[in-house]
Amino acid sequence: MLKYLSLGILVLQTTSLVLTMRYSRTLKEDGPRYLPSAAVVSAELLKITVCTIIVLVQNNARFSSSASFSEHGLGLALHKVTDPQ
Repeated sequence: MLKYLSLGILVLQTTSLVLTMRYSRTLKEDGPRYLPSAAVVSAELLKITVCTIIVLVQNNARFSSSASFSEHGLGLALHKVTDPQ
């Protein structure tokens, strides 16, 4: 169930990004335009931040200077996210 929910949210996020970019780039207003690549990078940084926070919350990690990724099992969790296999 979580797999399909994640897929649906990803599709919704990507679709809304594309539609919002299309709408904002076609407005007939004077002023500087933004680069579409900047919007994509911003969206990806937001996704990475949200995913990292979710992983930290799910593993009950505390933000302390003595804690490391391996102590909380985050190394394995992040490896699963980044490894396509």
